Amino acid sequence: MTEVNLLPPELRRRQRARQLTMAVVAGMAALVLLMLVLFVFEGTRLSSANKQLAAQDAANTQLQGEINGLQRFDQLKQDVQSRQALAASLTQGEVMWSGVLHDLSLVIPSPVYLTQFTGTLSSSPGSTQTLPNGAGLVGSLQFQGVAQGHPDVATWLTRLEQVTGWVNPWVSTAQMTEVGITFSGTVDLTPDATAQGASP
Repeated sequence: MTEVNLLPPELRRRQRARQLTMAVVAGMAALVLLMLVLFVFEGTRLSSANKQLAAQDAANTQLQGEINGLQRFDQLKQDVQSRQALAASLTQGEVMWSGVLHDLSLVIPSPVYLTQFTGTLSSSPGSTQTLPNGAGLVGSLQFQGVAQGHPDVATWLTRLEQVTGWVNPWVSTAQMTEVGITFSGTVDLTPDATAQGASP
């Protein structure tokens, strides 16, 4: 069966135009609704990100406060290090005479006693004299003493060389007297003697 539309063409065009307008309005409403959903979603994400940022800022502020509180310890460490460096520079090349006397008391044989003992250093701190064998010297010790016999003097010389930083022990004179063998001599000091001398 055939359908026959008896409505005028203008009415059909209006219906089509109305349908097209409704479709456009529905599409625009859907687009607006989609934009609204996206806006709410992005706003939620932004709010969450802002909360995380605020929490991180608070944590950073707390950590910075702790760092500022510990800053004085870093300054104290630097002060200690600078003072240690200053103390090391002040004692560089210095012979510890208390250590020299202590070592001397340990190496002197019982039948030997000293009548005179003198220590001399190089003219300027830290300077050394170089021997032909390449050993550097920072000073020397001169001594005079009395021993019961020549073997005691030999023992004395042997023991002098056992002290760290003491080299080239030498007796320049030795003669028999009424009190025993009187002798004089020297021992050189190397840079190892600038630290506290090791016991033999």
